[in-house]
Amino acid sequence: MAEPTFCAGVAELAARYDHFVVDQWGVLHDGHAPYPDAIECLRRLRAEGRRVVLLSNSGKRTAINRARLREIGFTEELFDDVVTSGEATWRAL
Repeated sequence: MAEPTFCAGVAELAARYDHFVVDQWGVLHDGHAPYPDAIECLRRLRAEGRRVVLLSNSGKRTAINRARLREIGFTEELFDDVVTSGEATWRAL
């Protein structure tokens, strides 16, 4: 089995990948405010042409999560899409 690779941050990975799936809570923000450099990280990935999908295990629909992200400073140009477990469940039902 291959040994895991650890990195100091997304910047070390940015040149290696074209697409990023990034968890929201605990990674980008604490539910009230963005973590330091989170917005700038997404801005740089998008400026470099990387696709970014935000992921959440929230039971709420995607539109509600998008609105909350906007409220705390994550504007739509920072990511390509948002995927939530609530949306996936709603669609499956």
